[in-house]
Amino acid sequence: MDLGTGRSTTAQELDGFNVDYDRTRDEVREALQIIVKAWTEDILEYDGKIMKIPPRRVVPKPIQKPHPPMWMACVAPESYQMAGDRGLGVLSFNFNWEQVQKSMESYRASCATRSDQIPKVVNEEFAGVAIMHVAENKEEEAIGLDGARWFLHNVAKLFEPLVVKNNLYSYEYLRNVFAMEADPKEATDAQLKEHHMVAVGNPDEVMRKLERFQAAGLSQVICFKQAGRIPHANIMRSIKRVGQHIIPYFNPHRTIASDDIRAAAL
Repeated sequence: MDLGTGRSTTAQELDGFNVDYDRTRDEVREALQIIVKAWTEDILEYDGKIMKIPPRRVVPKPIQKPHPPMWMACVAPESYQMAGDRGLGVLSFNFNWEQVQKSMESYRASCATRSDQIPKVVNEEFAGVAIMHVAENKEEEAIGLDGARWFLHNVAKLFEPLVVKNNLYSYEYLRNVFAMEADPKEATDAQLKEHHMVAVGNPDEVMRKLERFQAAGLSQVICFKQAGRIPHANIMRSIKRVGQHIIPYFNPHRTIASDDIRAAAL
């Protein structure tokens, strides 16, 4: 397994637990330290600024030694630098390809000057998100594009309370994150297909998008499949096409059994 971590980016999540926005980064940093200690030390004991834990034995320990790879979800520009400084891989949820490339540069620079490593083993991989729907006809493609249109329009609304209440993001910044000049709900199919982080189309079209990510140095792609109201049956067919066409193209030595494809979708 790999462990993905993040402080959350929406008021829906933060307010649900009465989280103090100003403390989130300190809380996450201490939590990461505690997780690593629980994984790797026989007796866990922690005396932090926010959290304090008396000596306790934590079992079972991970099978992976010294512990599983650790990642950090990133949206704000400074979070990429923070991940590099802490020795964490990046799970980038920015939908602006230009910003993603700049973030990769700042992340690599931060990795090279690391001063606050938390995991025992550093993870320097960079994963970027893309809305993906692999289609075999125009009807299937339209379903995927409608899902992308719905998601890009609605997800920004999740961030708006943080703009008003906390100034954590600016409207200009959010607009740039999703790389859309106008409201995405007004975007044409052609405009969505041109969007760098929307990989919707036939297998060849999806592979061309992924080749761009590969050439730029992305380690992995987070394939966002359930955008909008795409029916489950269509999502399953898209996942099957990924196994049939996309994975063998990028890794010709790996074959994906149909049972593995079904399991990956559950």
